[in-house]
Amino acid sequence: MSEWFLKEAEKFLDEARECGVNAFTITGGEPMLHRNFMDILTGIYERGMYVEEINTNGYFLRQEVLDQMKERGIRPLMKISFDGIGHHDWLRGRKGAEEDAIRAIRLCRANDFPVMIQTNVHRHNLDTLLETAKLMDSLGVWKMRIIRTSEAPRWKENAGDAALGLTEYYDRMLEFASAYMKTGCRMDVIIWQFLRLYPVSGSYGMIPVLYREKEYRDSLPVCKGVRGMVAVAANGNIFPCHQLSGTYELNGDIPGNVKKESLKHLLSASQYLCEVCTTVDKIREHDRKCRNCKYFKYCAGGCRALAIVLTGDKLGADPSKCVFFGQGYYEKTVSALQEYENYTEIAYNPGTDI
Repeated sequence: MSEWFLKEAEKFLDEARECGVNAFTITGGEPMLHRNFMDILTGIYERGMYVEEINTNGYFLRQEVLDQMKERGIRPLMKISFDGIGHHDWLRGRKGAEEDAIRAIRLCRANDFPVMIQTNVHRHNLDTLLETAKLMDSLGVWKMRIIRTSEAPRWKENAGDAALGLTEYYDRMLEFASAYMKTGCRMDVIIWQFLRLYPVSGSYGMIPVLYREKEYRDSLPVCKGVRGMVAVAANGNIFPCHQLSGTYELNGDIPGNVKKESLKHLLSASQYLCEVCTTVDKIREHDRKCRNCKYFKYCAGGCRALAIVLTGDKLGADPSKCVFFGQGYYEKTVSALQEYENYTEIAYNPGTDI
């Protein structure tokens, strides 16, 4: 099994500081399993950087761990997995996982650590989603991120056809959004690749609308996120984003490895740099559907991770955005949430098909 030895991690942290890295998101697997977890966290802060987020299942979150973090000035956003009331144990494959996650959430909030939960939504737990959101709000959770379990290799292998189809996902999540905004809950909700809900301000945004019409330009990066981050796996392989790591590994498509090459080199002259610097005009040139689509200036071809997973084409159209715009989900959302402010309003012309 691949992992970071402490000396390797310290060398990487030195290189990261030299390259001007500011913040880290720590994820896994379960990162708190690492024997030098606290040493690595401390090393980040000793070098003048900080930890923005820790992704964890919560099992190892104990008072003594939080006390150590507070003593060192480490107070990241705790992103704790919670996959629905009555369904968390099934997805995590362990009895008692749900109880452990709720305990960890309560403990973090009692110690004034901000908490975000991440919920994989699928056909089995759809009907518990609203009650799960209400519970999390009552626990003081800052934000909930609902993720559509996708066609990623490991999910298909372990859960069969439980993944929601794209139209099914949009339909059911729109129902959820409309109901949630009426609950009186204060917790913000991100519905992956679809909506951001802000109940306190009574507003929302549509994630497929990356740009308003006058904001688009051909020189935009294919993904704004990857221009400000680098995803590094336990074996040292780097990827444009963490969501792509499994698919890239499966296809043997490795843009670089920080255990074999310096981070400085990978961020200045490498295959990795070429990928993250690709501009959206390359998608339009490559994909005829995007080239002829009037919505391209809004979605810029969509999410590269989804495009690769669903089509196998790095420069192909993201099918989820084609469904969103082509099947009228912009209009459906405006109609369903008409009493709230839409901060991603676009100059929309419904007269032409994709």
